[in-house]
Amino acid sequence: MSARRYPAVRAVQATRIEPDRRFQRDDLVAGEVPVALVYNGVSHAVMLATPADLEDFAVGFSLGEGIIDTPEQCDLVE
Repeated sequence: MSARRYPAVRAVQATRIEPDRRFQRDDLVAGEVPVALVYNGVSHAVMLATPADLEDFAVGFSLGEGIIDTPEQCDLVE
């Protein structure tokens, strides 16, 4: 997955609504992509995440779920 293809932040046209007016403006929103977490060929979860720092996300998720005990146990993130 390429960060260029899936930017972590993207520009959008937004409508701001206030009590007495509304107007268009440019804004930034976080980009999200589905991330499949697969262990030994078995799908464990599919999460939405920003496409930045996916290795850290995968290691943190694996540690939090008790799938691994140390970051060094994570052999491959692709």
